[in-house]
Amino acid sequence: MIGDVSDKYAVIVDDETVTGTAFSSAATVLTDSGARGLTICCTYSALDEAAARKLRDCRARIERFITTDVIPMPETMVEELRQAFVVEILSASEVVQEIVTNISTEDEFENWLKAEGLMGFEEKIWLKSLGLQRAVG
Repeated sequence: MIGDVSDKYAVIVDDETVTGTAFSSAATVLTDSGARGLTICCTYSALDEAAARKLRDCRARIERFITTDVIPMPETMVEELRQAFVVEILSASEVVQEIVTNISTEDEFENWLKAEGLMGFEEKIWLKSLGLQRAVG
């Protein structure tokens, strides 16, 4: 945590959640530090029932849980989470469509990644795995 979160809304972002431990721990620290409310966001969620209960029952001030439909969440899991806070599941289809469209040539894909600010280490590894060797440097 960087800065003072007293009486402010905080957002926690992670690429994925499986056990809920990182989110519940971070949310508890932010709540204990005076955060007024929390939104947690992840690219995909593979929570099991115990993990959903951990998030639902933690004493943090979680108000919203935002994820994508990259890995579909069972409706029972969504309902479990909705007992405690708002759950938003965003569609990843437009992003996937844009990526597929831009992967037609190595140059177009690399330029798209750079324009979107996505050309980090992980993306270079991903490009290499796709056989686009020139982008790895």
